[in-house]
Amino acid sequence: VLTVDAPSWRQDMEREVDLIEEVARIHGYENIPLTLPKMQIGALPEHPLIDFVDQNKFLLASIGMCETISYPFMGEQDFSGLLIADDHPLRAAVRLLNPLVEQQRYMRTTLLAGLLQALGNNRRQGTKGVRLFEIARSFHEPKNLKNPAGVWAGLARQGSHIPKKAQSDDRPIERTLAAGILDQPFQAKTWNSAESAAGFYQAKSIVERWLNALGVKGMVYEPFEASAVPWVHPGASALVKSADGHVLGYIGELHPQSTKAYDFDAAPVLFEIDLEEVLASQGQNKRYASGSIKFPPITRDIALLVPSTTTYAAFMKSF
Repeated sequence: VLTVDAPSWRQDMEREVDLIEEVARIHGYENIPLTLPKMQIGALPEHPLIDFVDQNKFLLASIGMCETISYPFMGEQDFSGLLIADDHPLRAAVRLLNPLVEQQRYMRTTLLAGLLQALGNNRRQGTKGVRLFEIARSFHEPKNLKNPAGVWAGLARQGSHIPKKAQSDDRPIERTLAAGILDQPFQAKTWNSAESAAGFYQAKSIVERWLNALGVKGMVYEPFEASAVPWVHPGASALVKSADGHVLGYIGELHPQSTKAYDFDAAPVLFEIDLEEVLASQGQNKRYASGSIKFPPITRDIALLVPSTTTYAAFMKSF
């Protein structure tokens, strides 16, 4: 063991590596044999959510939806337009210290803010009947989340793409979502068919074709409290659950007050699905089917008379 004291005029020698460098310089770099470092480089496994997001984009596009990409921000005008109260789980937003504009002061907690803005831009340009979707992440401040339940139960868990070592800190909660919006009309008037409006069942059909192609079947649609999703019409909306009871998202027409706030002359229909819950419900099924229709449909009319208060779930239990 050698104990070395650096001279007082060598202020550059502070650590062990400085001494090693000095010995190597005196000995001569040319006298040190060249050796390449040995290391084992292996491919890291790719997170399944990455490929799953790409598959969902392909399926939604094959059904007839158009992808849009919006800024991951929202402002007070979005909270008021969507009727989000101060105690709502989506109000737990990450506040930016230096936003570019006041309308982008928060990180988005829902993808609908960007989709509604994109829809408004299309309408102002004279384009109606668009069908837009976006797959991106939402951001939530965990310090302000107070036991989210029901529709928003998934906000209590950090996104699966976050490393396990980083899930224990106080970073914002990130969830990967897929949202879509159907503008009016759903089908434009042609020479041989009348104009048809977009409604709850058109959005439900798209969601079912999309999720069925992923292998998620047996979905259940249930009503929910109007305060849980205040920006959808309480009489034309439903909670989407998987067959094992996990909440996947919701479908509904835009609330009349929100329709007026965004200056729309007709209410669009929208849906928002948590892709991480869908991936968990999918299980080990890695085979994907196309969302497009391969064969012409066959229509058969069956008339059944049931009370108007009977839900679909209760009706199907009778068979």
